[in-house]
Amino acid sequence: MEQSNNPFTLLNWVERPAFCVTDGHIAAVNKAAAQYQLSVGMPVSQLLGESEAAYQALSQGSLYLTLTVCGVPCNASVQHMDGFDLFLIEQSNEQLLVLSLAAQHLRIPLSAVMTASDRLFTQFEGEEYNIQADQINQGLYQIQRIISNMSDAATYQASVQPPMEMVNFTAFTEEFVQKASAITEDLGIAIKYSGPQNPVLGLANPEQIERAYYNLLSNAIKFTSADQTVEIKLVCSDSQLNFIIRNPGLTETAGNLFSAYRRTPGIEESCKGVGLGLTLVRSTATAHGGTLLVDHPDGTDTRVTMTIALTKETDATLRSPVLRIGDYAGGRDKGLLELSEVLKSKAYRNIN
Repeated sequence: MEQSNNPFTLLNWVERPAFCVTDGHIAAVNKAAAQYQLSVGMPVSQLLGESEAAYQALSQGSLYLTLTVCGVPCNASVQHMDGFDLFLIEQSNEQLLVLSLAAQHLRIPLSAVMTASDRLFTQFEGEEYNIQADQINQGLYQIQRIISNMSDAATYQASVQPPMEMVNFTAFTEEFVQKASAITEDLGIAIKYSGPQNPVLGLANPEQIERAYYNLLSNAIKFTSADQTVEIKLVCSDSQLNFIIRNPGLTETAGNLFSAYRRTPGIEESCKGVGLGLTLVRSTATAHGGTLLVDHPDGTDTRVTMTIALTKETDATLRSPVLRIGDYAGGRDKGLLELSEVLKSKAYRNIN
């Protein structure tokens, strides 16, 4: 057991490119990271850039950030271990490209099926029929969400700068919470929100931000029981905005810790799925000059903090507080789409 705390021993079991840091310097590098020209003794500050402040503030949990290695930005995560920090580098994943291509081919037949179901479901009446129709509708929305995530994950991970516009985050987030609260009302889960009263302006891609919000809320609801509360906070400090979502769900157990090194640790470790939602969220944070932190501040609740850098341009157009966002949902309701895994099937009754 004593050897398990040795950085060199631990890295032998890590399949992804990884390295350990002690006292601000790289102490060990595994074989998978050899291509990144990382050397023992190198100051980690050389790799962190704008993410250094977030790293220095890390006290617990998993922090998802951007490293600059050999002049190339790389997505990575870091966790405090016993005596060192473990950094995992996210490699360019060819599997995401394959998934994206497959999703493009799946979109057309799915769209045809959903259009046909829209016409078909208007021809029947009766409670028994309605229940079955609800289940079919929800299933189609779940499939569409998976396909949408498959299609876009590779693009998000490619770190291509999305088109930005000036957004009033105060109004934008309030609008999101109001809509989400109405959709999830039947779950018996309360959504408690607090945020700034004054407008908070910054450049952002509204579609990506909204999608990240929904992904984080959907994951929080998965681990929240009826009569419990999901807390959402929007906190502005200096030139940074924090979107914080906290739920009273179960945290990782010690038994899951090792498996976390073989896949992305954090938000989706204990739930079903292949982590595409997490890829979209962390890539959105990166594209907006921020990071993603997953921690358990009191040992029971799970808290996720997505940071956004508040950058501005004097000639940028201010976006209306009413949600007018790009249509990645194919004309369907984005809330019903993104929350399809956690809503009750009757939420899909009157969509045809």
